[in-house]
Amino acid sequence: MTGRGAAGALDVGTGTGLVVEALLGRFDDIIAIDNDADMLAAADAALRPKLPNGTTLLLEQTTAEEFNPPASRPALQRHHARVPVQPGR
Repeated sequence: MTGRGAAGALDVGTGTGLVVEALLGRFDDIIAIDNDADMLAAADAALRPKLPNGTTLLLEQTTAEEFNPPASRPALQRHHARVPVQPGR
């Protein structure tokens, strides 16, 4: 961590990256997921030029239900838990 705050953030439903853009400079490691490849491409194009030095950004096409934190992100591994969704709730 470079002293900006928490080491990592996960954005679910990234879209064009507006939330991730607000997180830039506050986190060293950002994972952004969305199930739409076109949205991720738009986010990538918008965010890459704005990435601060030392910040890593991983864009992954997946759903929240199918997301598996990368093994290289141990903090997400520790805090990731699947909560079953019950129909009708």
